[in-house]
Amino acid sequence: MQKDSSTLKSAKPKSPWIEFITTVKRDIDQFIEYIQYDSNKTRDKITNKLIIKKTRKPIQMSIEERNEFIECIIKKTEYTNKFLLLLNKTKNIPEINKLLTECVEYMIERDNIISIIDFRDIISLSTKIRNFINNKDYNINTITIYLYYSLLNKLINENEYLYIIKEISNSKYAYNNLIDIVTYFTINPESSSYLSDYISSINDKSNALINKANYLYDQNNKYINSINELNSTINNLENKVTNLEVEKNNLENDINSMKASFLYKTNELREHFSGVLQGQMIRWLTTSIEAIQADPKRLEVVEERLNNLLQLVERELQWLQHSA
Repeated sequence: MQKDSSTLKSAKPKSPWIEFITTVKRDIDQFIEYIQYDSNKTRDKITNKLIIKKTRKPIQMSIEERNEFIECIIKKTEYTNKFLLLLNKTKNIPEINKLLTECVEYMIERDNIISIIDFRDIISLSTKIRNFINNKDYNINTITIYLYYSLLNKLINENEYLYIIKEISNSKYAYNNLIDIVTYFTINPESSSYLSDYISSINDKSNALINKANYLYDQNNKYINSINELNSTINNLENKVTNLEVEKNNLENDINSMKASFLYKTNELREHFSGVLQGQMIRWLTTSIEAIQADPKRLEVVEERLNNLLQLVERELQWLQHSA
């Protein structure tokens, strides 16, 4: 859909400051040149050579433009980095540097966390900055700009700056962003040497944590192996218990079968001997007693019965031996 021409004409032109900050790979030296001068290009009528005449122009930034610019430079870390580079590059160009410095001072005044006078007391300054960082509204890019501004304008020296960095690194929110803070300030080569010791200490702490993590990882693997071995042992024991339960059930079944067989045999023996005792032995003994009582001289009858009884006992003993 084509836009109305009146809308295009009324579109607000983008601030050159914001355009520089937000444009990827925009050359900073070209921008500094552009913001200071108007270039009029003409050609010599005789030689046709290009003639560029530079006219110095006023360096301006409206209040609205300044506010938009400030919001822009703290929006993304790469924008903050670019702003700090511009601040450093223009420190010998008073007009531009003054304008950028005023932006930072307006931020300081607007945020109402520190005043210019606080820079005289480095301990108080670091405390206030640390307290600000611990606030939920803490913005790493804002703090970065404040500290670099103070370093660049010699409100603090490099050692004091390093002291502040160490102090605020103990903040509960700042530690994870500390490497970013250090990275931003290394755009100033003169201050990088003051960071080396601190970076080394961070690396030492990091290596110590890595070593501890590796140790814990190894210990964890050992515990996992031990647990796996215990689980294997438990599984083996559970299998043995299962096998023993099966064996126990089999033995119980065998015992029950043996009990049933023994009971059957016992009943069979009971019936057999009951028949023997009642059927023959008692009868033979009774007839022997009756024969003696009737005629004591009939000992041959008693002898016959006793022989019969003896033979019966022998037969029964043989039967018992064969049925065992």
